[in-house]
Amino acid sequence: MITQPAAAGKAELNTLVTAGLSTRAIVALAQLVAFVSYQVRVVAALKALQALEQTA
Repeated sequence: MITQPAAAGKAELNTLVTAGLSTRAIVALAQLVAFVSYQVRVVAALKALQALEQTA
């Protein structure tokens, strides 16, 4: 789910339900994964900008 969130399907959701997660917890987990993924992209972009400034 973390490395390929779009590939998560019914089987993965059933695994989470079997593990004891509620629908609300699964939604919260999906939102957390999306937010962390966004943060990683922002940090990568900021590092790229910083490297670009240092070479200029």
